[in-house]
This record gives sequence, C-alpha cells and structure tokens, in this order.
Amino acid sequence: MELKNKENLFKNVFKKEKTTYRKKQFPLIFLLIVMILAGGTYVWQSNANMSPTAASEIAAIAIDKLLNAQSLGYSTESLLTVNGQQICYGTIEGEKADKDTYHAWGNILGSEVDIYQIGNTTYRLDELTHQWLVISDNPFAKESMLIAEIDPAANFYFSSLGTVAYLEAEDVNGAKCYKLSLSPVLSDEWIQKYFTNINYTLWVDQKTGYLLKALITADTENNGTKGTLSIISEFSDYGESFDIEAPVNSSKTAK
Repeated sequence: MELKNKENLFKNVFKKEKTTYRKKQFPLIFLLIVMILAGGTYVWQSNANMSPTAASEIAAIAIDKLLNAQSLGYSTESLLTVNGQQICYGTIEGEKADKDTYHAWGNILGSEVDIYQIGNTTYRLDELTHQWLVISDNPFAKESMLIAEIDPAANFYFSSLGTVAYLEAEDVNGAKCYKLSLSPVLSDEWIQKYFTNINYTLWVDQKTGYLLKALITADTENNGTKGTLSIISEFSDYGESFDIEAPVNSSKTAK
C-alpha cells in the first residue's frame, strides 16, 4: 500500500474514533449538567418553599441553643433613629465562660462599661476613679437591668415565637445561613409597653443550627416624638473555652 493511502486510512480511522468518542461523551456531559441544574433547583425550591412550621422549628432550636450555651462570644450594637438622626445607644462585646462566669465591655450612652461576673460576685469598673467596685454575694446580678443591656441573649426570652417566615439563604462570616423573620411575644411586658412593631431577623447556620446573627427592630414614641430602635448582635465560639478571672486590684467593695 502506498504511503499516501496509509496516511489517509490512518486519518479516517482517527477521525472516526474521535467522532465516536464525542458521541459517547456528549450524553454523559449533558446528563451531568441536567443533574447539577436539577439539584440546584431542588435546593432553591426547598428553601424558597420552606413552611412556617419548618422555619419555626429552626428558629426555636437556634434560640434554645443560644439560651443554653455553656460558653460563647458575642458583640452587639444598639442604634436609635429619631427624626432622621441616628444615635448610638451602646456597643458591647462579651465572653461567657459558663452560666455563672462572663466578661462584658464597651460603652452605653457614651459611658465606659467593663464588668465581670464570677459566681455570685460582680466586678464593675468605675468610670471616674478607674477602680474596680466589688459586689459580693450578688446572686441576682443576671436579673438586673444592666445585664439586659450588656447581654444580647437576654432579648430572646419569648412567650411565643409568633409566625416565623423563611426569607432567603445568606452567608454570615462565610457560613451559609437560613435567614428568618419573626414577630414574637416577649416575656418582658415592659418592653412591649414602650415599643411596638417588634421584629426579629435571625441568621441560623444551616450546618450547626447555631444563631450567628440577629437584627431586632422596634418602633417607639415619647411625647409625640417617634423613633426606631435597631439592635444588631452577632454570636460566635459556641462551646469554646474562655479563661475569665477576676480583674487585678479589685479590692474596693461597693456600698
């Protein structure tokens, strides 16, 4: 056989095999694309069509984990908008080592706040003297008004969740979350006395079920002046270890 004929035969065979391979490959690629699209559509539809019952269950579990967390870190910022002007009510960061031990610091209405709770003893920094005030045998510290202001978890005691709605999937610090909306009935009646249209937006980690972020909004009115309160809180380090000890030079006892 002449060299030219052999080359043509080789080219024809190669072309035939290449075409056959493409024919075999195309259905497989097409099938994979269909499966990926179908899977994505299923996930989107399942989230978009999440029932209020399922959303309520996710919210309830997340709040229960928050309130019963043995340890966690948090930050919170409270903003009040009146006549179009935004006022920062307070910014607080905190660490909770266990149910009887925490440290919170920041400011409330421009005043410095630094407070430790270790067992039944409270250590509070005096802003003027910069000395530590010690309140011994203070088992009711968690029930004080100040604790409600420095511990954002205190805003999650509900008589009822109300109707919970799924909004969308959204990332918080790299974690994919369920974004939920609810208008609960709060256990503290005084809050509902001074605030109306109280609404919570929650971001719940889809993998762990932990509440990672929350936005609380409410309307208020005083002597005809209307305002809007916004509290933005973030929670992290659930179950992590925090080494919290009494501050040094904390010998001055508060009277």
